[in-house]
Amino acid sequence: MHPVHFILEEEDILISHVAVVWKLLLHAGQGYNAYGFTEVFTYPAWRRQGYGLQLIQSAKEYIEQQGDADLIIFHSSVRGFYEHLGFEPMNDMVTLVGDPHNSRRSNEIGFMRFVSEKGKQGRKQFEKGTLYFGDETW
Repeated sequence: MHPVHFILEEEDILISHVAVVWKLLLHAGQGYNAYGFTEVFTYPAWRRQGYGLQLIQSAKEYIEQQGDADLIIFHSSVRGFYEHLGFEPMNDMVTLVGDPHNSRRSNEIGFMRFVSEKGKQGRKQFEKGTLYFGDETW
């Protein structure tokens, strides 16, 4: 992974950060160019002022401009935030992480945005399926 970092700062003080990462995600016999967010953080004093939404919007636009994304997928325990930017919680999707022969269920909710036609066609396989993500979610 070679993350691309997005930051908001004011007078050399970091307000918010998100890193964009990508990998080939194998699921239901298909390979998908999957992008995601990691290291998402806004300092508490700056929360609920739109900085996080602004940064995620910029990161989402960056991903969509790459031209090769099939989907955007990430996991979070936060509800009601990412939905404002068109990400859908995959409430019935089970995400497994760790050793493929002894994996464990992720505690976090998978959020997705289907970008390409290929991604959109694979949607049903993600919505109600079991996804082995890898060693960890991003």
